[in-house]
Amino acid sequence: MPRRTHPLFLEQAIQKFSLPEQNLDEIKRYLRSEQHKNESLALKIAEAEGKLEKISRFRELSRQKEDSDLKIEALEFARSRRGFLDTLQQSRRRKRRSKGQSMSKRQKLVRATTSAGVEEQRKSLLGKKGAINGNTHERQQLLNDYKQECKDRGIRVTNVTIAQEAGWSDRTAVQRWLRNDPRSTSGEDARIRRVLREKPHLK
Repeated sequence: MPRRTHPLFLEQAIQKFSLPEQNLDEIKRYLRSEQHKNESLALKIAEAEGKLEKISRFRELSRQKEDSDLKIEALEFARSRRGFLDTLQQSRRRKRRSKGQSMSKRQKLVRATTSAGVEEQRKSLLGKKGAINGNTHERQQLLNDYKQECKDRGIRVTNVTIAQEAGWSDRTAVQRWLRNDPRSTSGEDARIRRVLREKPHLK
């Protein structure tokens, strides 16, 4: 059977003969039926070939066989395409289900992490984490009072200079202490309060 591989030609054949193209099982059923018909036509053509009294019959059978060949190729094309599309759709559905499950896991993780962070902050504020005392407002007031006292004496004090006096090279620890950050330790709290209590910048 000659092969016509151009997809446009096969699309036209599907429309011309009203062949199925959406349901894979229906396509396979039509294909089996057409293959059986094609074999039958081939036998009839072989019987009529070379007999002058059957020349018109031979031509009609040849035309039917040619149409049958085209139908078979078109159905094979439709079967391959439908199979590919069905597989693609199944793959996409699996990915969507997998993504949905992954999103659910991530959401659970976010909720768990957020809850843990809130609990950690609560414990910190209650003094159960590192025995840190005071709250943000109290610490800010202590710092502001010391800075104002230094300013009244003509001395400019910043978070950096306080951190340096407490033994750090930058203000990170002081900033954490002001925010009552869970990462701020009781040791940092003691060092900063010592500076504010002893007021070394005024000596």
